[in-house]
Amino acid sequence: MTTTAKKLLSSVLTLPPVDRAEFIDALIHSFGSDAFDEARELRWKLEVVHRIHAYEQGMMETVTEEELFAKVNR
Repeated sequence: MTTTAKKLLSSVLTLPPVDRAEFIDALIHSFGSDAFDEARELRWKLEVVHRIHAYEQGMMETVTEEELFAKVNR
C-alpha cells in the first residue's frame, strides 16, 4: 500500500461507523457493478456465518414462525 493510501486509510478509520460504511460503498462502486455484486455477496455470506455462530452460542433471540408473522401482520 502506498504512503498516500495508508494516510487515507488512517483518516477514514477515524470516521464514525456510518461514514466509514458510506465510504466503503462508494469505493466498491468505483470498481463497477461486478465488484459491487461480489462484495455484496461476500457481505451476506459473512452475515450468515455471524448469525449461525450467534444462534449456536445462544446469543440470538429466536421466535416461532407464528410469532414472526403475528409481528409482521400487525
